[in-house]
Amino acid sequence: MSTRLQRWRVPLGFAAAVALVVFAHPTWRSLAGGLPVGLAGLALRASASGHIRKNDALATTGPYGYTRNPLYLGSALLALGLLIAANQVWLGVAALGCLLAVYLPVIKAEERYLAERFGDAFAAYSARVPRLIPRARRRRGDDRGRFSLALYRRHREYQALIGFLALFLLLAVKAVAQSPAPTPEGTLHYTAHWRLLPAGSASLVFSDGQVRFTADANSLISIFYPVRDSMHTDYDATSHCTTAVDNDTVEGRRHRLTHIRYNAPLKQLVLDEVDPTQKPPRPKHEIKPTTGCVMDLLGALAYARTLPLRVGDSYRFPVNEGGATSTVQVAVDLRETVRVPAGSFNCVRAVPTLFSSAVFQRPGKLWIWFSDDARHLPVQIEASVSWGTITAQLSSE
Repeated sequence: MSTRLQRWRVPLGFAAAVALVVFAHPTWRSLAGGLPVGLAGLALRASASGHIRKNDALATTGPYGYTRNPLYLGSALLALGLLIAANQVWLGVAALGCLLAVYLPVIKAEERYLAERFGDAFAAYSARVPRLIPRARRRRGDDRGRFSLALYRRHREYQALIGFLALFLLLAVKAVAQSPAPTPEGTLHYTAHWRLLPAGSASLVFSDGQVRFTADANSLISIFYPVRDSMHTDYDATSHCTTAVDNDTVEGRRHRLTHIRYNAPLKQLVLDEVDPTQKPPRPKHEIKPTTGCVMDLLGALAYARTLPLRVGDSYRFPVNEGGATSTVQVAVDLRETVRVPAGSFNCVRAVPTLFSSAVFQRPGKLWIWFSDDARHLPVQIEASVSWGTITAQLSSE
């Protein structure tokens, strides 16, 4: 067997473990998906270690009756479980390259050694048992053998268990550290201006897994363009995936009752919408594909409040308002003091780089000033569209 390749395996393993922890972006879902795969690999390695007597006898019992290299197959499953838990595709690509570059030559070198040491016995064994991918069943008459706990201890296979659990624990700790904080709860009231004219009032209510928004134009603006909006969003407080939207919007001559149900596992939404002023009403019912976990605008606002929002940071998340899903990138570009009716606030400004008809009713630009503290209050929201600029400023908490 190539001693050079044998020496490389240990340092490469340590380097891979460090890279896994440093570059991983684990979630509770990825950890749940990776754990059973990794445990299956550990179980296979443990079983194999209780049947192998290195250099003394040709191992053909236990898992060696299904594959000639159960230890390497178990290691591959163990690594796959950790990579699933790490939730980084490029780490998986790098690991595959490492396996092909290092472990396949090692396997071939070991087989040459076994062929020289055991001769015809190894040749016959190789003819009936595959190298890596296990066969479905044993041949009749093959010796099953018995698992030896003493061999398991002699080979110190428990070290693989300890290493796996340590890495998995570090990934779990990182998942906790990276999990969004709960959205701060409370009711926020706003006054709105269109250009220089008072336009009306609005409110945002944040509660556990819910956001409610209402907006009403004042009497003067209502003469030209009445606005009476009531919007309600439900979202999963852990993943921040929107689960339901219920909107009753009156904007100009447009009146819509909109109900959307999002199903992330099925990657689809169900949209029901009707204009109650139509005679007779013509309800719309549509089932549309999504990318899985998506957010509507209010859910995205709640999610943004959980982020660090440091100047220079940039965040991307999928937004869907009942049509096509768009990836919205939000950049935090500056820090400044903003004076609003509720007082003076030190703020950071967030700017979405996508504000188009794929998500919004009209193309335009949007700026949101969040308080530069743990609450991340939306202190001021400014939208510039074709017919002017609307500015909403926090009036009270």
